[in-house]
Amino acid sequence: MRTVFFVDDEPLIARGMSSILDWEKYGLQPCGQAGDGVQALERLGDTGADLVITDIMMPRMNGLELIAELKKHHPNMRFIVLSGYEEFEYVKVGIRLGIENYILKPINIEELEATVRRIGEVWEREEASRIRQQEDRRVLRSHVLVRWTQGEIGREELLQRAVLLEIPTDCGEYRVDVIRVLEGERRAESSAQAGRAGAPAEWQAAGGAGRAGMPADSAAVRPSCLAEICEALLAAAEPGAAAICFADADDDIVCIRCRSAAGTPRQASSGAALPEDDPLAEAARKLGRRAGAAVWLAGGGSSPDMAGVHVRFAEAQAQLRRLLPAGERQLWVSGPDTAPELQGSSLSWEERLLGGAAEAAVWLPRREPVNAAVRLMLESVRTDGAAEPAEPDYGGLYAPLQRIRTLEELRRHVRRFLRGDSAAGAGPAAAGPAHSAHVAFLLEQIRDHYAEELSLKTLSQRLDLHPNYLGQLFQQETGGNFSDMLNRRRIDRATALLLHTNRRTAEIGAEVGYTDNSYFYRQFKKYTGLSPTELRSAYGGDSGFVLAGR
Repeated sequence: MRTVFFVDDEPLIARGMSSILDWEKYGLQPCGQAGDGVQALERLGDTGADLVITDIMMPRMNGLELIAELKKHHPNMRFIVLSGYEEFEYVKVGIRLGIENYILKPINIEELEATVRRIGEVWEREEASRIRQQEDRRVLRSHVLVRWTQGEIGREELLQRAVLLEIPTDCGEYRVDVIRVLEGERRAESSAQAGRAGAPAEWQAAGGAGRAGMPADSAAVRPSCLAEICEALLAAAEPGAAAICFADADDDIVCIRCRSAAGTPRQASSGAALPEDDPLAEAARKLGRRAGAAVWLAGGGSSPDMAGVHVRFAEAQAQLRRLLPAGERQLWVSGPDTAPELQGSSLSWEERLLGGAAEAAVWLPRREPVNAAVRLMLESVRTDGAAEPAEPDYGGLYAPLQRIRTLEELRRHVRRFLRGDSAAGAGPAAAGPAHSAHVAFLLEQIRDHYAEELSLKTLSQRLDLHPNYLGQLFQQETGGNFSDMLNRRRIDRATALLLHTNRRTAEIGAEVGYTDNSYFYRQFKKYTGLSPTELRSAYGGDSGFVLAGR
């Protein structure tokens, strides 16, 4: 609540001002009073107030002099002037000082109420503008960080943006790591308990308890919130380094630690995984407890220059694409040289997926068990007695595999699919919790009109809603963003066409909604880990299955 302070050399008026209006109705709380300008300046010098209502004619320092002094220290403070005299010179000085109103005594209550109400409206507009600016800055920062880690921004532009966004540009080491929350291991009850308990003690100790955008409830396990927590934890653990953490398109948390040349030893790269006593490993453990899930820390390594960050990021991403955690472990730590641990089992991957034996905590090669899962599910589809279409759309089968992150999660998915559980092979508009009419409309557009030019901006016009609000509504109800879900739908359909037709790649891209062929290639590789040509070359024959990418 904002504060209001009263100044008048008549004690009855100064005390009575606190009860002249229902200040709380206007979001204000009286915070004190003074008998003249000098006394007011002493009491407001450090703390200030949001609104000061002052008389003009007072001993030692008049009201206009008080306003001029307070503005030097509190430029955002607002003022209402009271006077028993309607003197034009006072009005002119007051206008020059930026007062909100000049009210004659005896005070007209309606005029005072109207002035306070108008000031409240100004505050609301200023707050809305501040929030928009913060959101615009957050979006810009996220966009620049994504382009930086993807190697899609030139050095000169990066340096210009870095200055604007306060990203260190003169460090001796840039360490890049990625934290993945293993959704398949998440325990809902743990998340709920974490939510009810609010932010953990270590988060509060890191200075984030009062930070904007950090709700003390179960929503705080969202990747963007976890990224903010991680950034605060690293800042507390490594005060000599700048920590930059953000959630990427896969909901992984990218951590860039910028260290001075005199700090930790510089390395062009590091093949070994981070030691488990590294501050980031400890932060990852705390994030796991917060999310009620196991976490995977993929170390990308260090670069002595900003330009090498995208190479180190690619090293971390490569681990997330080629490895698959199996067994129980709260913190998985890998590095560029981490190799799959082959187990001495005589069972085929298909048998291991269908069996119930628990796996030891090891790294597995992602490709083999995922391809075995596809073989099992395809065989189930082909032997269910129904005639197979000439161009089967297996998008609903492939898409969930891209989001599976552990062997146990893969097992559950295969078993649900073989039991005929529709949720296992569902596409973007799969049956699930009831959606609002607006979100149901968006899901229908993605499912049936994915090849058309779709965007939140154009669709929001049809619904007569602001696109930002519609995007937030979609995120809240589906857990994903609109463009990501639309791209997944398009790539799913393109995958089926690549594997089951001989049509040209550019033609397929255009059919699923990509008019720019190079953009189609980039999006396809982002979502599958392979280019369209690579996928068709490796899996376009009779095998009918694809390599698991991301």
